[in-house]
Amino acid sequence: MSRVFPVSPADGAVVGPRTVFQVGYEALGQPHPRRLRFRIRLDPLQPGAEGYVFDQRQRKSGWMVGEAERVLYRARKPLRDGLYRWEVAAWNGLEWVDGDDVFKIRVDSIPPAAVEGLRVVSHRDGGRLFLEWNPVTLDRNGAPEFVARYHVYRYERRGTFRRVRSPEVAVVDLPRFLDSEPRAARSVILYYRVTAEDAAGNEGRLLEQ
Repeated sequence: MSRVFPVSPADGAVVGPRTVFQVGYEALGQPHPRRLRFRIRLDPLQPGAEGYVFDQRQRKSGWMVGEAERVLYRARKPLRDGLYRWEVAAWNGLEWVDGDDVFKIRVDSIPPAAVEGLRVVSHRDGGRLFLEWNPVTLDRNGAPEFVARYHVYRYERRGTFRRVRSPEVAVVDLPRFLDSEPRAARSVILYYRVTAEDAAGNEGRLLEQ
């Protein structure tokens, strides 16, 4: 085996607490790739925090074979929030071979705050509905947040969201959406819900209008 290296999450990525790690390797000669074992270390970069070691030799659960010369790992329990340095190694039957690269990632389990100020008005052509809401800049705990996208849900019966998830009609980058679907122009009462999703994939609470 010539080398082992982290693949994803990428260096500098913000991920959720149940992220999947992908490890890459180049295997040449002996041992057979199926006999290799891998290890992931997550060392915290904040004082007093605890890290993680996921050793395939000690516990096989969570590990699986990916594409060619790739292995995947998903932790059995959610990771704690924080900034980590993550590195990999491979056991070749005799010793651990350290990875070539070291990545940094941030684990974020806190969803964005709820969307506020949702407004729904008829478009000037009378056949479409224009939605607009206040940008979300904080997470649920009041810390600064970067929102990657907004989800727009639409339904025709109030209270439907209590029983089943409303149909998603759009995913947008900006805090606005023009609903041009024919159903929006009919003389029926429509209800909309909007959520914000952060870079780690955490989705905030639903706001109904």
